[in-house]
This record gives sequence, C-alpha cells and structure tokens, in this order.
Amino acid sequence: MEKKLNNIINEMKKSRMTAVENARLKLRIMTSLEKDVFKETPIISPFIQKSPYFFGFSFHSFSKLIPITVIVLVIAIGGVLHASSDSLPGDTLYTIKINIKEKIEEKLTFTPEKKIALRQKRIEDRFTEVEKLIKEKRITPKNLSIAQSEIELERAKIELEIEEINKENPTITEEIKTELDSSINLRKEQIDTQIKEESEIESIEKELANLESLLQEEIKFGEDTPSAPSPLQEEVNKEGQKIPTEGDIKENDIPTTPTKEEANTDSSSSETVPPTSSTSLLDTEI
Repeated sequence: MEKKLNNIINEMKKSRMTAVENARLKLRIMTSLEKDVFKETPIISPFIQKSPYFFGFSFHSFSKLIPITVIVLVIAIGGVLHASSDSLPGDTLYTIKINIKEKIEEKLTFTPEKKIALRQKRIEDRFTEVEKLIKEKRITPKNLSIAQSEIELERAKIELEIEEINKENPTITEEIKTELDSSINLRKEQIDTQIKEESEIESIEKELANLESLLQEEIKFGEDTPSAPSPLQEEVNKEGQKIPTEGDIKENDIPTTPTKEEANTDSSSSETVPPTSSTSLLDTEI
C-alpha cells in the first residue's frame, strides 16, 4: 500500500504543465485583475460574522478617536486645575487644588531648598485665602480649621526638609526655622485681629438692623393703635426707663382754661380773705 502511494506521489511530482496551459492560466489571471473581480466579489470568511451589538464598529475607526479623546481629556483636566487655583477653603474645587494641583507642583520640585520655598509660599497662600474669606464674610469655624490644618501640614513638611539640609549646613536651618516661626506667628496675629474687627462690625450691623426693625414696627403700631405702648417703648421699659403713654395720662391731669364765672368767684374770694397776723401787727404799729 505504501509503495502505491509513493509511486502516485512521484508521478504527480513528475507531471508538469505544458506551455499552452501556462499561457491560458496567465491570460485568465490578467483578465480577472483588469475586471477587479476580487473587489466586486470579495471573499468572505465563514468564521467572521457581524455582531448585532457592535454594528458599524471597527477597531480602525476607534484607533482614530483615541488621540482626539486624549486631547479633550487633557484640555478638560487643565481647565479644572486652572479653575481650582482661585478656590477657597470650603469650596468644591479646593480638594482638587490641594490633592492634585499642588501634588503635581511637588513632583516637579526636586531640591530641598526649592521645596522649602514652595511650602513657604503655600503657607502664605493659606493665610491670604483666610483673608479673602473674611472680606467676603464667608469665614466659618470649619473653613478656618481647614486652613489651619493645611498650614500645620506644610510646616511639618518644611521641618522634614530642614532635617535633610541640617546634615550639610546646620546654621542655615536655624535661620529658616526662626524666619518661619516669626512669619507664621505674625500672620496669625493679623488674622486674629481681622476676625475680631469683622465680628465687632457684624454685631454693630445686627444691632442697627434690630433698631431699624423696631422703628418700623413702632411706626406701624402707632398708625394702628396709638394709645397702646409701641415695641420701642417696651424695649426701653425693659432697660429700666419708663416712657409715659397716652393711657397713663389722666383727664384730671390735663390743665384747662378757667371760665369768666370761675374767675369772678376766685377774685371775690380773694378780697374777703381775712388779714393774717403779720398784717395786723403792721396796722398796730402805724
């Protein structure tokens, strides 16, 4: 059996196409290429089928969209980081400013001296943020605690950087520490005075607003019921100063002009008045 197969294979190897057959084959190939038979009737593989869920999708078209999406994302992230630079403690973008924008700046700073300068600038930025909150009347204990915690964090990081520099030059580290402590203490005092002044101004404004509301109520109350005490009078009475009202004044206390008959009776009664002891003594002496 094997011999027969080998003989068949050898005979097939020996068989060759004639020149006429080669010419016919070449002619068919050339005519098929000229007619674009392969373009008109493409060969479809039986193993590849279009999915109904990804109709019209191709990895080639998706690969074209990748650079566009990357550019859009870079622009969007850059816009958010730029917008977060003006945010204050308590704002929604403030966490992005601290945790992303400032972390990127730290990664781009390498030497300990530059890191210390960067952190000193951040401490000053935290104090300016608190001043803005005071001016905008948005200062709260929560916002103030956020700023204070960030200042203390930057201060601790500066101390770590100072320890690295201390190994090479201890004199410079002492100067940096004293300068840092003095600047932080000075700025804290300034912030405390600003907060006190702002609280005093707010208390004065509240008192003025209360007085204005009381005056308006008094005007309204006087138009409606003039005999009853007004809210402002009640407020003053609470402090111990009594303001008389129209109900407190009686009719008998109001002075009236006397009539002619009352005047005549008064004059006659004054003429019939007996002399006093002093007048009798004078008469006897005369």
